[in-house]
Amino acid sequence: MDAIPPPSEFARPSSAGGFVRDTASLNRQHAPAHHRHPSDGSVTSALTGWFTSTGTQMMTLFTSIPAVGNTLSSSGDGQQQQQQPLSGMVTRPPNVPPKDPDEDARHKMQFMSMLSNSRKKDEERSRAEKEKEDTAWECKKREHEALKTWGRIEHEVLRNWEKKKSSKKLRELCWQGLPPKLRAIIWPKAIGNVLNMSQELFQIHLQQAVRTFEMKAEGRKSIGREGTVALIELDLSRTFPAIALFQRDGPLHDQLRQVLEAYVCYRPDIGYVQGMSYLAAMLLINVDSYEAFQCLANLLNRPMLLGFFRMDMSVIERFVEVLEGLIAMHLSKLSAYLKAYDITPHVYVMDWILTLFTKSLPLDVASRVWDNFLMEDETFLLRVCLGLLRTYRHRIRSSTYDEVLTLLTHIPEDLSETELFENIGAISLDMKCRPMEVFVKQLLCR
Repeated sequence: MDAIPPPSEFARPSSAGGFVRDTASLNRQHAPAHHRHPSDGSVTSALTGWFTSTGTQMMTLFTSIPAVGNTLSSSGDGQQQQQQPLSGMVTRPPNVPPKDPDEDARHKMQFMSMLSNSRKKDEERSRAEKEKEDTAWECKKREHEALKTWGRIEHEVLRNWEKKKSSKKLRELCWQGLPPKLRAIIWPKAIGNVLNMSQELFQIHLQQAVRTFEMKAEGRKSIGREGTVALIELDLSRTFPAIALFQRDGPLHDQLRQVLEAYVCYRPDIGYVQGMSYLAAMLLINVDSYEAFQCLANLLNRPMLLGFFRMDMSVIERFVEVLEGLIAMHLSKLSAYLKAYDITPHVYVMDWILTLFTKSLPLDVASRVWDNFLMEDETFLLRVCLGLLRTYRHRIRSSTYDEVLTLLTHIPEDLSETELFENIGAISLDMKCRPMEVFVKQLLCR
C-alpha cells in the first residue's frame, strides 16, 4: 500500500468535480525558505487546511446513489487502486488508500439512512404545516358560521337569557366554539353575578390591596391570607408565557395583577392560590378588568371549585373517586393499566382543575372547553378529563411509567382539537348512577 503523501501533495476538489493536485501548495513547498509562510512546514496546519477546503465537497459527492461495494483493480505496477463505483459515488479521494469493501458498503448504507430520515422529517414538517393551515381555515369558517347563527338569535337570547340559555342552537354554538367577539358577551352571562359584584366593590378591594402592602412594609399583620398578595407578582410572568400579554412589559400585566389583588382582598379566607392567575388571565383576554374580577369571584364561588381552591380534601377526594369510577366504566383497559402502575388522578387532576385546563391545553382548545363548561356545569370537567384520557389511551398503554407521567402532566402541544372534542362527545355521563347522583348533589348545588 502506498504511503500517504505529504500534505502539500494532497489532491483538492475541482469546480468541475473530481480532484486536481494542489499546485499552489507545491509551489510553496519548493519556494526559498525566506519566502515561505511560517506554517508551511506544519503537517497539522496543512491537514487542517485540506479538510476545511474539501469537507463540503466530500458531502456533495455522497449525494449519488450508492453501490453495494467498491471495485478494486490492480495497476500496472501491481498496486491496488480504488475505482469509482458503478453508481458514480466517490467516497474517498483517489490518492487515499481504499476502504475495506464491507466498511464502504456500511458507510453508504448509513448515509442513505440519514438521507431517508431527513426526507421523512421534511415530509412530517410539510404535513404538520398543512394540518395547521387546514385547522386555521376550519376555525375561520366555523367562526363565520357562528357569527351568522348568533346574528339570528342574539336579541331573543339576550332578552330572555334564563329561558334561552339552554336552547339547542346556543348549545350547538358553544359546542363548535364561540368566536372571540361573542365570549365577551356570553361568558359573563353564563357565569352570572349572584354575588352582586359592582365596579365600586372592585375599586374598594383594589384600595385594600394597597393598604395590605403598606401594612406588610410596616411589619403589621394582615387579615387572613391577604398577605399572599405578595406572591402574585411572581406568577404574572409565568402566565401564558407564549403570548407575552402578561409579562412585565405586556399590555395586560397590570390589569392581571389588579384583578388578582382585588380578589385576594375580597376573599382573604382563600388568599392567592397558584392557578388563579391562569383563570383571571383567560377572563382578561376576553373581558375588561372589572368584568374579569366579577366573573372570577362568581366562578370560584361554585362549590366544587371553591373546594379545590380551599384545598378541601373531602371535595378533592370525592372528585377523584368519581373520576376513577368513570375511567373504569368508560376506559376499562386504560384503567387497569394505570392501576398496575399505581397512577391515580391525584397525579394530574389538580393542575387540570385549578387552571381549568388553561395551562394544560393550547389556548384555543382551552377556550372552547370554557365555552361549554360555563354553559353546562362541573360535570363537563369530568368529560374533558375522560376525553383527554381517551385521546391518549393507546399511547399511554404503550408507554413506560415515566412517559405516562410526563404525558399526563404535559399534554403535547400538537393535540388535535377535533379529536379531543370527538372523544369528549363520545363520553355520556349517566346521571342516574349512584356516585354521579351523590357527586351532583354534594358539589354542584349552587
